[in-house]
Amino acid sequence: MSNRATGERLLASYRKTEALLRGALEEKPDCPDLIAQLGKAIALQGRTEDALECYLASLEIDPAQPGLLIRTGDLYAGEGCFEEALRFYEHYQQLCPERARGYRKMGDSLLVQEYIWSAADAYSLALDREPNNPELRDRLDKTVELCLMDF
Repeated sequence: MSNRATGERLLASYRKTEALLRGALEEKPDCPDLIAQLGKAIALQGRTEDALECYLASLEIDPAQPGLLIRTGDLYAGEGCFEEALRFYEHYQQLCPERARGYRKMGDSLLVQEYIWSAADAYSLALDREPNNPELRDRLDKTVELCLMDF
């Protein structure tokens, strides 16, 4: 099967999932999990604005959804809206202070915006939470090198 055929099958599957979720939402219109899943099905179709609308609606009902906060931040970052992305990563980190993921995502977003010192701080905080993570160590080391070049 060609890549195009596989892509078309996946897209059809995502559309079918979207239709099923919309049907389920008729029964439970205020269910944050269903709204979030609808957003995910829509995001997989490449419809970022519609997906963000669903994600934000779900978070309005239940703001304590760590995974959804990350996905929302990722969608914003993918659109180049890094300040918005940071807001969601920070909220994630408030809910899950023991985890590194939000700080890593913050570091990535800050680095893209060339806030290298702030990115280094974020990676350092992530590494504090996962001291044996070689990927985080590498990101921090490379960012510190950029900081030293900034002098």
